[in-house]
Amino acid sequence: MREAGPDDAGAIAALLGELGYPADPAAVTDRLARMGSADAVLLADGGLVALHRIPLLAEGGAVARITALVVAPSRRRAGVGLALLVAAEEVARRWGCWRAEVSSGRRPERDAAHAFYLAAGFEETTARSTRYWKELSPPPSAPS
Repeated sequence: MREAGPDDAGAIAALLGELGYPADPAAVTDRLARMGSADAVLLADGGLVALHRIPLLAEGGAVARITALVVAPSRRRAGVGLALLVAAEEVARRWGCWRAEVSSGRRPERDAAHAFYLAAGFEETTARSTRYWKELSPPPSAPS
């Protein structure tokens, strides 16, 4: 498990294509360059997860939003996806996030992903779109 860098653009582009978001390696290089300290792209053998820290004005604290999680077909069901989620949760905790969330379109080709998120402890929260969250630690206390 490691953080992605510019030299990984080709592999990332291929994985994004598997997810249904074809990307040119040059575009991926540009996207990686635009990411800051509240963003992370982690790579494992044949997979990636991208997450972003989102400060919450109304609730306080922050959540980590997973915006991409994909494992190459040849590496699925080998524990890569779960390892990526565990690593993403650790990053989120370091960022001070108290919740991780992921959204996924309601399409038949995503059914296995939805089952994966539920099995990993995420909770479906809406009927209109599919969003899962997983509490990472108790919410911060209200100010006195």
